[in-house]
Amino acid sequence: MTAQADFTRAFANLVTLLVHQPAGVVEQKETLRVALAATRTRAIVVSLNELNRSIAFAAELEPKPPEYVVLSDLVSRMAGHSVSLLDISRGANAADVLKIARLLTEAPVHGDEGAHFDSRLVLLDLKSVSVRLGRGGFM
Repeated sequence: MTAQADFTRAFANLVTLLVHQPAGVVEQKETLRVALAATRTRAIVVSLNELNRSIAFAAELEPKPPEYVVLSDLVSRMAGHSVSLLDISRGANAADVLKIARLLTEAPVHGDEGAHFDSRLVLLDLKSVSVRLGRGGFM
């Protein structure tokens, strides 16, 4: 597995855990550690377009890969908030990765093209994660 794939799976799992098992702090921390380990040697880019291609390919497989559900959830959440790309710096800060994961768990405001998400994102003042919204990107 590549660092890119490891991070993406772990990050998707973290978002899903935050939504469906908010009291599962121990599992959330372990999943965050796995994601951060993937950033030790390189920056990671999570692209909505690439995720959509992976999901489309995986949808054709039987049985579905184990990460299919969490990756599908991440795609849905990124698209709902108009997030087209997450750029995670090498050696990313744990707090930044957790903050962006938590922000993705919030309900999107449909039709605002990511404006609400962008306003919340700016308040987070992330140092090691940047986000591109929509086609042109806000951040």
